[in-house]
Amino acid sequence: MSQNKLVLTFNRVILNGKMTIVARREIQTIILSRKFILFVIAFVLPPVTQLLANSAQIGVNTTDIEENFQSFIGKFVLNFFSFSGEEEMVPFGGIVSLLVLILIILICSDFLAREFEEKTISLLLVKPMRRSEIIFGKLIGFLVLIVPLSFLVIYGYASFLTWQMQGSFDQLLNIYISSALICTLTLILGFLTLSCGMIMLSSFFHRGLYAALTGILIIFGNEIFIQGIFGTEYRLSYQLGIILEEYIIISETTLYSGDFLLSLVVLVSLNALFLITAMIIFFRRDFP
Repeated sequence: MSQNKLVLTFNRVILNGKMTIVARREIQTIILSRKFILFVIAFVLPPVTQLLANSAQIGVNTTDIEENFQSFIGKFVLNFFSFSGEEEMVPFGGIVSLLVLILIILICSDFLAREFEEKTISLLLVKPMRRSEIIFGKLIGFLVLIVPLSFLVIYGYASFLTWQMQGSFDQLLNIYISSALICTLTLILGFLTLSCGMIMLSSFFHRGLYAALTGILIIFGNEIFIQGIFGTEYRLSYQLGIILEEYIIISETTLYSGDFLLSLVVLVSLNALFLITAMIIFFRRDFP
């Protein structure tokens, strides 16, 4: 009897919960958009190109597998959050960085603004559904797509690289539970920060285009003005670099200096601030 209650509770809260309904709707919308298809192509292009370049090398030393993995994937992760492409990094680095940033902004700018523009927000609110459930449901829907994709690309690269360099299963397992895990979690944290920032902007505007343009202007401003005035440490890619260099070797020299825990706390706090601001703006809005 208790087991049946547990199953019913799971079905009601998880499978048929209000946030789950919003998340499913958002997943379907994102998957069917051309922006997401372009994002996936841009996301997988650098590691595929790197693997093809590796296959042309002769006499690769198997002892360098993890170092090879760290050097490329560390730069691959940071490249997505450097609008100026300064980290230089990976094949098609500058182009991919610009394209992915714009696509992420375009996808996330529609989270709430699309509901306002199409006047479907009233339909969600009369279910009844809390406004916080709408915000978190949309964020969860985005993460349900981004998290598996991030694991698939990074762990897939580790697998193919180990096979190319004729490494052992123990070497691959060591990469899986150390370098690959850290790089994947850091990548997800970066995408989460971008999406939370865009949710905040999306809650303010009636049209997704306005939110997207504002997001692009903010990133431009950060790269050109704020970085120039206060320093490179105020860039998202720099803070993520501090986290990565705590565990992996990105290059022969230390590129990012700072406290790992402080950077982590700052990014988590920034995400919380974005979401709280989005909820305050959303809660104060009236809809017909």
